[in-house]
Amino acid sequence: MRNGFTGLNAVRHRSRKIDEGAWEPNPPLPQQILETPVTEITYSDLGNEDVLVTRANFDHYVNPGGLPERISIILVEPFLGVKVEVSLDKVTQSKNEFVYLPWTELPDEPTLLTQLPESTFITPDASNNIIRLNLRLNGAKPPESGRLLYFIKYRVI
Repeated sequence: MRNGFTGLNAVRHRSRKIDEGAWEPNPPLPQQILETPVTEITYSDLGNEDVLVTRANFDHYVNPGGLPERISIILVEPFLGVKVEVSLDKVTQSKNEFVYLPWTELPDEPTLLTQLPESTFITPDASNNIIRLNLRLNGAKPPESGRLLYFIKYRVI
């Protein structure tokens, strides 16, 4: 043994069993792991003076061949005075498909939301490679405070 090297292969092979003796495949091997820029959405983006924005969309572009590994929505500060719902979808040429996260109401405390586990590694539509965060707001006036962060970690194969 020289310099701590034991001659064993440094790569660990593992497999994960699931029901009825079937084997779950390992996740796709990435050539690169990338992250989109962080989009910061604050209460001032969702209204001005007495006018409330009732619907807003924020898009992130994923490189061609990108497989979303983790889509994160972080509620840093709750939006006071309004009810806010979010959803994540892939944008297709004909419509938006709520694949990653259906409409979910944001709580009144800081929290982390991610895509549904079964939507991990589902590619965006190849025509535009966009994953969209949708916000739906309901209230009498614009929010008095609030801050939300949105970003995607993805693999390029």
